[in-house]
Amino acid sequence: MTPSPVPSPRPTTSRLHPLAFKAMTVLAIWFAASAWGFFAGGYTGLIFAVVSWLVGIVIVIAFVMRRIWRGHPIHGREGEPAEPFSDWAEADFESAGSRITSLEALGEALLPIAVVAFGLTAFAIVWNLVS
Repeated sequence: MTPSPVPSPRPTTSRLHPLAFKAMTVLAIWFAASAWGFFAGGYTGLIFAVVSWLVGIVIVIAFVMRRIWRGHPIHGREGEPAEPFSDWAEADFESAGSRITSLEALGEALLPIAVVAFGLTAFAIVWNLVS
């Protein structure tokens, strides 16, 4: 017999706040811009242009998919404003059978791309200082 989960008095959600997606977009743009710090002439400009173009395509696809999802009759919330970030942050986040705080989920979602964007920026700064 499996034990039943203890109900939490806090509200739950299984969606990230829209500000999380905006932060991901900003970090993706930061990542593409930091790659340009390694520009050394020759064909590297073409390579960085292609990488920037691919990052742009990923952002556009994510935006289009979100617009399609919001317009779907089951999930349709097109005219409704997003809940305030403070309310969302106080809720629990349910994912894959576990429950964590919403801020932990936000950190787990933003941390990988933030580390790559900031790390590549640091590498570009060091690269330009030593070369």
